[in-house]
Amino acid sequence: MNTICNTDDTIDSRDLCSQLQLLKDDLESEYEDFILELSNLSDQYMSLMDKWDMVEILKEGYSLDTYKDECKSKLIDEWRSIKDFIDEIESERGYEETYRHGVTLVHDNYFDKYIEKDHNSLRPPHKESWPYNHIDWVKAAKQRRQDFAELTWDGNTYLVERV
Repeated sequence: MNTICNTDDTIDSRDLCSQLQLLKDDLESEYEDFILELSNLSDQYMSLMDKWDMVEILKEGYSLDTYKDECKSKLIDEWRSIKDFIDEIESERGYEETYRHGVTLVHDNYFDKYIEKDHNSLRPPHKESWPYNHIDWVKAAKQRRQDFAELTWDGNTYLVERV
């Protein structure tokens, strides 16, 4: 599975759910081990690490606890962002569609091209012959857009077909 980004042209909701699970696993397992290691280090920090590094960290107002919290916070923020987006998808399409069958989410900037590709996947493209060479795909996408709901993920608009 590729990492999903909130600027991808299209996203399959099942891939998004998989990424959410991977983040959750990271938080629960690997990150817990990392926190444990840092906690153990904090007790022995002065004997294990260069004293100068510790002085620099403290000068900047950081402690190991602050560092751990910042690392964990970034992971949690990413998890929450994806979870909120999945919740939006689920409220629009339902649990089964979102998790089992999957729905395609189309980035707003890619929608016109998506409509053309979707149409061509249903019918063999004959772009050089009538009527295909006369289709205004921007207008077609604008009309088709009313069958889609808008969802937002970190400031990016995605469209999902309504049920």
